[in-house]
Order: sequence, then C-alpha cells, then structure tokens
Amino acid sequence: MRKTMLFVLALFLACTIYAQNDWTNGFVITNNGDTLTGFVDNRGSQSNGFKCCFKKDSATKIVTEYKPNEIAEYNIGSYKHFISKNVSVDGSDQKLVFLEYLVKGKVALYHYRDLHDYYFVEKDAVLKELKPAEVGTTKRPYVGVLNYVLAEANISDEIERTRFDAEPLANVVKLYHDIVCPGDVCMVYKNPKRSCR
Repeated sequence: MRKTMLFVLALFLACTIYAQNDWTNGFVITNNGDTLTGFVDNRGSQSNGFKCCFKKDSATKIVTEYKPNEIAEYNIGSYKHFISKNVSVDGSDQKLVFLEYLVKGKVALYHYRDLHDYYFVEKDAVLKELKPAEVGTTKRPYVGVLNYVLAEANISDEIERTRFDAEPLANVVKLYHDIVCPGDVCMVYKNPKRSCR
C-alpha cells in the first residue's frame, strides 16, 4: 500500500511539474497583420508547434489558445519565433503547423518537433524538408538538399561535415549568409549572438 501511495504521489508531482506554465514576454501576429503584445507560454518544441497560448498581461487568468490556422506567427522573448506553414513530413499529407525559426534570412532554417525532430530550409518561398541519414546506410539526404539550396556560397565541404542537428545546421546556413549577403542581417535564434553579418 505504501509503495502504491508513493507511486501515485510521484506521478502527481511529475504531472504537476510537466504542466507548469512558462509565461514570457512575446507577441502574436494575426492573419490580418496586427500585432498583439503580451505573454506567450513556452511549453516546449512539440507543444509550441501545435498551439500558442497567449495572454495580454501577466496577472490575467484569461488565456487565448491559437492554432496555426488562426495566426500568422508568434514570438517568445527574443529567442524563439514561430511561423504558420503547411508542411509534409516523411511524405505524409500536408498539415498546418507552427515552424520554429532557427535562422531567418535569405534562406530560412526551421525546426518542428512531432514524434521526431524535423528540419526545413526555405529559399525563394520554396520549402524543402531536410531528411536525416538513412539507417544502415551512409546516405544523408539533407546534405544533397543543403548543397542545392546553398549552392551559390560554394560551401559543399562545410555542408558535408554538417551533422543533422539544430546548431550545426544553423551554423552552415549562417555561413551561407556571411558569404552570399555579407551586408544583410540574418537572425539566428537559440544563440546568444542573435544577429550575424
């Protein structure tokens, strides 16, 4: 009986901790282009990809939950920015989700988490999924996509050495911006040094 009680208590505490809110200064951009400033709940990559919980001030209990079809984008602090996009992962049907910007510039790099981590690059309004290495082979489809999208920077050696993870992918896209558009500013998220030149 005592073990059962301890298990139930531990489960309750784990659920309580998991359900904690992390309200951070942020904003929402509506589909009409209006900006609503307030607080956004940072619930983690998986939850943030499906919904945005917003309230106008920190004291209010009134929370508005937005789905990807209801707003264009939203921002959490100065370190996370999400945009509503239609994606197809692993050849599935298209669905509307919030993609998290990792790099915003001439070429954008996005992250999305469902059961797995997914990465996308966008250039000239064309969105391409970066697929990881195929299990049991040396094929790395994401390398071919990056070589195609970032071709004008002539950085195929750097791309070849890039691991399939957020930071190395962001670094190679930032390198592209440094070479191709040195006067332009791109925004690198999840990085203490936000802008790159």
